[in-house]
Amino acid sequence: MSTENKDVVVDMLNRSSKRRKKMMLSVDELVPSPENRNYPMMDLDELAASLRMNGQEQPLIVTPREDGRYDILSGERRYRAALINIELGYDQFEELECIINDNELSPLERRVKVRIANVHRENIPIKNKLLITRECLNDYEEAKAAGMIPSGTLKRDWISQQTGFSPRSVQDYMNILASANKEKIKEKKKEEPDPFLTAVQENIMTKLQTKVTVKPKKLTISYTDTEDLNRILELLNLIEE
Repeated sequence: MSTENKDVVVDMLNRSSKRRKKMMLSVDELVPSPENRNYPMMDLDELAASLRMNGQEQPLIVTPREDGRYDILSGERRYRAALINIELGYDQFEELECIINDNELSPLERRVKVRIANVHRENIPIKNKLLITRECLNDYEEAKAAGMIPSGTLKRDWISQQTGFSPRSVQDYMNILASANKEKIKEKKKEEPDPFLTAVQENIMTKLQTKVTVKPKKLTISYTDTEDLNRILELLNLIEE
């Protein structure tokens, strides 16, 4: 990460740092952040064992909610590991050390904070990496307009800074997503009926009072028996007197 790009990220993460304070909070006051949904909660039993042996070595980073509780921005795995220990009877984990970030965060800033907090994660499944990359792609233009991205920063480099994925891997994920999007567009076009053909089909069905299917270069008229066929042919003036 270049010094200029790193400074922008660090500045955003530490904005209004004077309003950050450390305190103990009950696990009942903590709420997993929805922005963390793309990061799987793996190896929790091992982390719970580490907490029992070493205690809580790092505080959670949280931000206040309107209902008086706190959203977890960083440390959800530690929070879930603590819940496991509580179920095992280790009541000392009913309260966790937290750093409270009091400054108001935009939805974009919340997503960025969660991604930065997970930048060290290595065991993320490829499916989740694609979801994370897609989220970053959606955030890129908004972040650029907000002045969070230095001029000249490539999209893949910004996503790499956000996620910890290598720029080459990010480019691969972007290519996969672009290819999948093209296929979706093709499938959607196939599924969308032609409004003109739909109107023609409905008009013919109304006139003939039978099932009719109109597709590009194909017209199908259904009938139940010979009598019904003769009725249709008569309506079409195809029966000679």
